[in-house]
This record gives sequence, C-alpha cells and structure tokens, in this order.
Amino acid sequence: MKKYLVCLIIMLFSTGCSFMAKTPIVADYQKLNLINQMSTKNDVEKMLGTPQGVGVHIVNGHTYDLTFYYGLAGRFSLFGSANIDTGTAFISYQANNLADLLYFTSMATGPKISFDIDFPIKKLSEKLILGKSNISVVCEIMGQPQYKGRWIDKSNKVAHSVFFWDASQIQNNSAIKEKWLLIGFDNQEIVQDLNWVSSMPEDIKDFGEISEQNLKQLTRFTMAGFLPYFEPQSISTSTKIDPIQIDAVLKSNPTNIKTIKDIIGTPTAIGIRSFKNNSPLILSNWSFSKIEMKGYEDNFIPIGASKEEIEKSGQLESYMVMDVTQSRLIVGHNIQGEIKEILWIKPIK
Repeated sequence: MKKYLVCLIIMLFSTGCSFMAKTPIVADYQKLNLINQMSTKNDVEKMLGTPQGVGVHIVNGHTYDLTFYYGLAGRFSLFGSANIDTGTAFISYQANNLADLLYFTSMATGPKISFDIDFPIKKLSEKLILGKSNISVVCEIMGQPQYKGRWIDKSNKVAHSVFFWDASQIQNNSAIKEKWLLIGFDNQEIVQDLNWVSSMPEDIKDFGEISEQNLKQLTRFTMAGFLPYFEPQSISTSTKIDPIQIDAVLKSNPTNIKTIKDIIGTPTAIGIRSFKNNSPLILSNWSFSKIEMKGYEDNFIPIGASKEEIEKSGQLESYMVMDVTQSRLIVGHNIQGEIKEILWIKPIK
C-alpha cells in the first residue's frame, strides 16, 4: 500500500515540480494476473522473485505462511499525483500451494493517480448493498480507483476482481495515518466484498452514526447486535510495533482482541471487513512504515518499455531509490472481541 506521500512531497520541493522514484526491487507486477488457484509458491517466486515481507495468515484455526510483495517506479508530481507502475500483493500458502491471494496494481501508462481523495463511508453505506449493487455505484461516489487487482480465496472457491482506493500518509514519526477502501466484485460486476480502514477520527465518528439498516446492507450481517460504534479515542498514534514481540504474542494463540491490545496498545486504525462466504469482522490494525533514501539509479528500464526506450536507456532520467519497509498486523474479530482472523507481515530483512 502506498504510504510514502509525506516523504515524497519533501523531495518534490527540493527537486522541482516532479521527479522519478523507485523502490530497490521492481518486479513485473502485471504477471500477478497470471496467478491462479493451481499456482504454487515456486511459480510465484519465478515470476516475482524475493518478497519484501513475510509473516503468517491465521484463519479458521489454520496457519498459513504469508509473503508480501511491494514495489513502484514512476513520476511523482508536486500537485499530489503520479504516473507509476506499482504492485502490492499478499499471498498465503499451504505448504507449496496457493491458499489465498490479494493483489492490486497500477500502470504508469494508465490514468494519473491522485493522492488527494476522500471516500465518505457514511455516504457509501446509503448507496451500497453487498450482493446486489453494481461496482458502478461505488465508482460514482469514489471516482475511478487508483489501483485494480484480484482476490482469490481457494478454500471458499472465490475469485473476484478488486478496486482499491488509498489516501494513507506516513507521519513524521513514521506511523501510518490510514485511510483506504477495497471493493471486490464478481464477473457480473456485482459488489461482493468490502474492506474499509481508517485512522481519521471524523471517519470513525461517521461510521458509528450509520443506521442499522444501512450497516446491514454494508456488511450482510442480519443478526441483531452487530453495531460496532467506533470511538475516535480508540485510535493510537504510537509507532510501537516490535516484530519479535508480535511473533511472541501470536505464538501464545490469543483468542480475544483484548489480549493483544493489553500487550501492544490500541490500534493505529480500525475498520470493517465483509467478504463473500466469510463472516463480517471488525478490524483492528497496527502498522509502521520506514522509508530510506538509497541514492540514484541511472539505467532503470520501466516495465513495458518499448524497444526504442530500451535502446535509449542510458539517456533516461535518474530514479531516486527509496527503500520502503513495512510491518503490519491486522486482526479480525467480532463485537465480543473473539479473534477470527489474523494477518501479520514484517520486513524480510
């Protein structure tokens, strides 16, 4: 996920109206579209190489190995927009076989990406009905997505397209101020999946004011009592996220979100997830990202470069190289705090 805007703005002021930037590793993320339910870990690694993060995905009592891929390359503008090739992927495995895949990408040759966006969850809840509404309903409210991708849940035999909107920012203390929305839809373009997370007090307040009927439409939950009123004070601005500590917490097999909060503090963002063939969950999210400037790369050839561009590679603009590392813990639980799903990634180095 694209958590680098604050750092980039600083560089923009020092380098002019726009500049070229990339991560140390930029794979051909369009190959993610070739991954299917029969793919193996070896197939993925042949296409994408070394992941940027590793961890675990715990769901329904099963623990799967998790890998995280992330990279970007392209031009950034002072006006809060960019044309970039990007790839973000969360891939879990059972032994050597694919268990779950979630990815989204953008292309430098595609529409310009704007980082200055808003997506009011309250307004969305008034229009969106999971399992009935067309994806166009979401785009009318949100605008066109910055990123597009796919979700494969092998155990539940689900394969959906996804649209992703992101307005998150890294703060001066390296904490991530979250604000993102992921929507999944089927081959008939009917919205089936929703994943919304925010650190913004105004967003949390708006969510708590959604009517019961609209919340049921947004989550598919029909039982009484699922009305999580998210309090703005539930959010932490701490950067504390210690990979060794998180590993130790997960090894103790926590069953209630309170156990995790008592050890690592309140989450940095909260939200909700409702995916097809899965129970709707409240999300507690802890995240931390670090950006280090590694110098310049003079002969980088962008993904999809033409023959002429490759021949002129020695004359292309220099790219600032940014090493972006991220730790993220997402815990899905019900209103009673019972943990149903955990996703944990940490830098591979």
